[in-house]
This record gives sequence, structure tokens and C-alpha cells, in this order.
Amino acid sequence: MNTTYPLTVTLAVLLTFSPATLLAQDEEPTTEKTQSKTEAFYSASGTLFERQYHPVGKLRTLTIQRMEIRNLSTNEEVRALRFESPYSISQYSSDTKIAVVDKDEVQGLLNALRIMRDQVLTSTRDVYTEVTFTSRSGLQAGCYYDEGKKKWTGYVRVDKYHARSVVYFDATDLATLLSLIESAGV
Repeated sequence: MNTTYPLTVTLAVLLTFSPATLLAQDEEPTTEKTQSKTEAFYSASGTLFERQYHPVGKLRTLTIQRMEIRNLSTNEEVRALRFESPYSISQYSSDTKIAVVDKDEVQGLLNALRIMRDQVLTSTRDVYTEVTFTSRSGLQAGCYYDEGKKKWTGYVRVDKYHARSVVYFDATDLATLLSLIESAGV
């Protein structure tokens, strides 16, 4: 009698239904912040960088700055927009979320904000609706329609994984936000 056949079948069944196979599932989405090209540029180790932060303006609690980063070894320079949103953790402590929008993303952000201003905020919807632009680093600019209030509300979320990094605004504030970004010189 051949004893290798039952052993082979048993081994095949064990490998097929092993805990490693049963537990193998798609990875859950990471909550790690994705780096912008600018952040990757100035995160290089073994290099000396100079970073300058030029104030652009504020919208409510949202601070906007123009970043200029220079590699002092190669004299290569990169510009970007930097958004900061402070929030309270408790009575005794606070934190600030920061997002960087690369120079090549600024035009896309401006286009998205103009579409929101010209087409979205002037319309109505029958159901709850969200419109969102997302940058590489996780900054989200958008608006949502509350069908109960029959009203759009705009927002900038500096960290897409952190609800406390949201700054809400209305149509007037959207005009201010557009003006600030256009004047940044990125």
C-alpha cells in the first residue's frame, strides 16, 4: 500500500487552509501621511537645506505660507504652499497639522476652487453631496451640500486623517482663499 498519497493530500490540505492563508487579507489602508514632492526633496539625508516661510495670509484659523527650500550644496530651489491648522487637544495642550501643496499642484487646487465658486456653490442638490480636491500630502479642499439646510459649506482639511484639522468657510471666505493662493507667487 502506498503511504505517500495520503501524506501528500494531508499536506496539501494543511497548506491550503493554514492560518497564514486564512488570515491573508487585503491590507487596510494606511493612515500614514503621504509626502509631497517638496517634503521628499527636503527630507533627503546628508544634505544641507535652507527653508524660508513667507506669510501669505490667514483664513479663519488656517495659515497659508509660501515655502522656499534651497539645497545649499547644489543650489536647487523648490517652492510650495504650506497650510497650517492649529487645534486644541485638551485644556492644556494643542497641536498643529501641516500640509504642503507642491508647485505643480497649485494650479489644480486653484481650478478646483474656481469650479466650486462658479458652478458648485451656485447649485442645489436633492441629496447630501460632497465635492473634494485632494493633494499628494493629504490636504483636502472641498464643500458639501446639506439637503436639510439647502446650503453648501466649504472646507479645507489639512490632514485627511484628522477631523480636527478642518476649517469651514462660506462663499465669501472662498473668494478670500482664492485670492490668497493666487497672490502667493508659487
